[in-house]
Amino acid sequence: MTTATVRAPRFSRAGRRLGGEDVPVPQPGPGEVLVRIGACRICLSDVHMIDGSIDCPLEEVTPGHEPAGTIAQVGSRVPYWQPGRRVVIAPGRACGACPHCGDAQDLGG
Repeated sequence: MTTATVRAPRFSRAGRRLGGEDVPVPQPGPGEVLVRIGACRICLSDVHMIDGSIDCPLEEVTPGHEPAGTIAQVGSRVPYWQPGRRVVIAPGRACGACPHCGDAQDLGG
């Protein structure tokens, strides 16, 4: 069985290098969604991580934490979001109280 992969930018903390590599397509957990990214850019916090002015806590990072795309799959405990819905991903956690978050309590948030 072959694992599906996607090309992604990857930053290596040890080598301070930004390059591209094929990474496995993740499967969403029970309270998660998988988003097919349509657009994503490197933001200033990514630039600071790459230039070393912000410490990178992980050995490897996929930069670009503010993408937009379409939901491809939903986990088993995701009651509100559905495949095909266009989304913008903001860094942070769902508040669980507003309509934008859906019912985050059911998501384990």
